[in-house]
Amino acid sequence: MNTNELKKNGLVEPTGKIPLIVAILLEAKKQGLKWVFMCERQIFHPACEENDNYKDWADVVFTDDIKASFGEYLATDMMNIAFDTGSWIYWINCNPEDMDKLADYTTDLEGWLRPVYERYDS
Repeated sequence: MNTNELKKNGLVEPTGKIPLIVAILLEAKKQGLKWVFMCERQIFHPACEENDNYKDWADVVFTDDIKASFGEYLATDMMNIAFDTGSWIYWINCNPEDMDKLADYTTDLEGWLRPVYERYDS
């Protein structure tokens, strides 16, 4: 997605800055990844019967819909972004005065995740 598409989809802050969560999900999608949002082992995005009752990761329905994900990421203060590869990011939503944080993540994401995060954390 280019900047105009991001603005059209409501994925840019009024200041013109792309939120960190959007930047990370954009890059994840470029890497061919799909994800779910989880809190306390319960999948809350995408919401569907399969994710409500999953017993095994093979049953989980993942998404790569950035707009829908952006609309759900504030549903909880802390969550795991679990990818279809088994990798994950532990995410903490912060107050409006501070930047959202990546509290932890699996090392296999390091190659693409660290550069995105460092641009925002400087």
